[in-house]
Amino acid sequence: MHLHTGQTSSRIPNPACLPRPHNRRPTAKEVKQSSFAFGVDSERFVAAFLRAGDYTILATRARVGRAEVDLIVHRDDIVAFVEVK
Repeated sequence: MHLHTGQTSSRIPNPACLPRPHNRRPTAKEVKQSSFAFGVDSERFVAAFLRAGDYTILATRARVGRAEVDLIVHRDDIVAFVEVK
Protein backbone atom coordinates (compact mmCIF):
# COMPACT_ATOMS: atom_id res chain seq x y z
CA MET A 1 0.00 0.00 0.00
CA HIS A 2 1.31 3.43 -0.94
CA LEU A 3 0.49 6.47 1.16
CA HIS A 4 0.58 9.84 -0.52
CA THR A 5 2.68 12.21 1.56
CA GLY A 6 1.71 15.36 -0.33
CA GLN A 7 5.19 15.75 -1.76
CA THR A 8 5.62 15.87 -5.49
CA SER A 9 8.49 14.41 -7.39
CA SER A 10 11.09 16.90 -8.58
CA ARG A 11 12.19 14.51 -11.29
CA ILE A 12 11.67 15.82 -14.80
CA PRO A 13 10.89 13.13 -17.37
CA ASN A 14 13.24 12.66 -20.30
CA PRO A 15 11.45 13.97 -23.43
CA ALA A 16 12.79 11.02 -25.44
CA CYS A 17 10.84 8.67 -23.14
CA LEU A 18 7.53 10.49 -23.56
CA PRO A 19 5.07 9.12 -26.10
CA ARG A 20 5.03 10.95 -29.42
CA PRO A 21 1.65 12.32 -30.48
CA HIS A 22 2.11 10.91 -34.01
CA ASN A 23 4.54 8.37 -35.31
CA ARG A 24 4.25 9.61 -38.88
CA ARG A 25 4.78 12.77 -40.84
CA PRO A 26 1.68 14.71 -41.90
CA THR A 27 0.55 14.22 -45.47
CA ALA A 28 0.81 17.04 -48.00
CA LYS A 29 -2.98 17.44 -47.82
CA GLU A 30 -2.88 17.80 -44.01
CA VAL A 31 -0.11 20.40 -44.23
CA LYS A 32 -2.02 22.36 -46.86
CA GLN A 33 -5.23 22.30 -44.78
CA SER A 34 -3.34 23.36 -41.68
CA SER A 35 -1.62 26.21 -43.53
CA PHE A 36 -4.92 27.38 -45.00
CA ALA A 37 -6.61 27.38 -41.57
CA PHE A 38 -3.69 29.32 -40.08
CA GLY A 39 -3.96 31.87 -42.91
CA VAL A 40 -7.70 32.35 -42.39
CA ASP A 41 -7.18 32.80 -38.63
CA SER A 42 -4.43 35.33 -39.32
CA GLU A 43 -6.68 37.29 -41.67
CA ARG A 44 -9.40 37.40 -39.00
CA PHE A 45 -6.89 38.65 -36.43
CA VAL A 46 -5.67 41.42 -38.76
CA ALA A 47 -9.27 42.39 -39.62
CA ALA A 48 -10.10 42.71 -35.90
CA PHE A 49 -6.94 44.78 -35.36
CA LEU A 50 -7.88 47.14 -38.20
CA ARG A 51 -11.48 47.43 -36.98
CA ALA A 52 -10.10 48.48 -33.59
CA GLY A 53 -8.17 51.18 -35.46
CA ASP A 54 -11.43 52.56 -36.90
CA TYR A 55 -10.99 50.97 -40.32
CA THR A 56 -14.06 49.67 -42.11
CA ILE A 57 -13.67 46.27 -43.77
CA LEU A 58 -14.95 46.62 -47.33
CA ALA A 59 -14.09 43.10 -48.52
CA THR A 60 -12.32 39.95 -47.39
CA ARG A 61 -10.58 37.50 -49.72
CA ALA A 62 -11.59 39.59 -52.75
CA ARG A 63 -10.84 37.98 -56.10
CA VAL A 64 -10.03 39.65 -59.39
CA GLY A 65 -9.42 37.00 -62.00
CA ARG A 66 -6.92 34.57 -60.48
CA ALA A 67 -5.55 37.13 -58.01
CA GLU A 68 -6.78 37.50 -54.43
CA VAL A 69 -6.52 40.36 -51.95
CA ASP A 70 -6.96 39.33 -48.31
CA LEU A 71 -8.60 42.55 -47.06
CA ILE A 72 -9.81 45.81 -48.54
CA VAL A 73 -10.25 48.42 -45.82
CA HIS A 74 -11.28 52.06 -45.60
CA ARG A 75 -10.76 54.89 -43.11
CA ASP A 76 -11.30 58.60 -43.74
CA ASP A 77 -10.02 59.15 -47.29
CA ILE A 78 -7.77 56.07 -47.32
CA VAL A 79 -8.54 52.79 -49.09
CA ALA A 80 -5.96 50.10 -48.37
CA PHE A 81 -5.44 46.69 -49.95
CA VAL A 82 -4.01 44.37 -47.29
CA GLU A 83 -2.11 41.14 -47.94
CA VAL A 84 -1.61 39.12 -44.75
CA LYS A 85 1.61 37.10 -44.61
